[in-house]
Amino acid sequence: LGPLLFIISLHDIEEVIQYALHAYADDISTWKSGTDWSTLRQSLELIGQNLQVYLAYKGLQVNVIKCNLLIIGRNNLVDVKPTETLRINLLGKQISERPEIKLLGVTIDNELNFSTHIKNVLAKCQQNISFLWRTASSLDMQFRKLLANAIVIPHLDYCSSVFHLFISKHDSDKLESVQYKLMRFVCGTRRNEYTPAHVLRQKLNWDTTSLRRQCKLMTLTWSAVYSENAPLYLNQLIASNAAYNTRFQSSQVCYFNKYSNYTLNHFYCSQFVKLPRGVLNSASTGAFKRKFLKFSRR
Repeated sequence: LGPLLFIISLHDIEEVIQYALHAYADDISTWKSGTDWSTLRQSLELIGQNLQVYLAYKGLQVNVIKCNLLIIGRNNLVDVKPTETLRINLLGKQISERPEIKLLGVTIDNELNFSTHIKNVLAKCQQNISFLWRTASSLDMQFRKLLANAIVIPHLDYCSSVFHLFISKHDSDKLESVQYKLMRFVCGTRRNEYTPAHVLRQKLNWDTTSLRRQCKLMTLTWSAVYSENAPLYLNQLIASNAAYNTRFQSSQVCYFNKYSNYTLNHFYCSQFVKLPRGVLNSASTGAFKRKFLKFSRR
């Protein structure tokens, strides 16, 4: 099947399986939460059986070799020994837990610190920056900037909203350091010449990697609240609270996570409502992004 026909063919998968799952083309992820491993294992194996029946009806098969099991918060399982390797039976084969998996280009580890992913990003960026110094250092600045935005920046910003709140300050500083090296290339700074990072950012009109990640998360929150074209899974996570205390912000409405007070989107909803009304009352996603960056640069 072609990509479009494949997506059309699987459009009803969530309604048929009736379990929480996310699908991007042929990459399907499902999950269960709890503290009883026996119950979790049975649920996951049942999902696998239902998925097999569904795909067989569509004339497709599950590639068991590419199936992975990731357990986050293993210490919360009450019936598991620390040294025990957990497994599930999927289509007659044993799938053992892994310390990390790669999903759509992002390496997710069982501790959610994304250290391996950041390490891979840094390696790619360092390699590409070295390549640019060898091959494009003699070009004009506008072309060097164009190459930097095309070859390196996408690696720094790819899915950055996923790991922003989880990475350590040490890893965040490493990302800033790599961008600093990239800015030195674009501006043609000599090796023995020191120029502060903020000077290079002003010259290139760039933001820090941390601010760009914050902007992505805030833009997603704004889209979920105001945009009619926001994905349904974002709209379902956030709801307005008319009973919000407006003693000091009479025109403001609180938006919150309907399921938990300790999740990523709850944190950014709490930051979201603190933005000025002039930023929130934007006509489009692009307008909000520009206003947010202008406000944050002050």
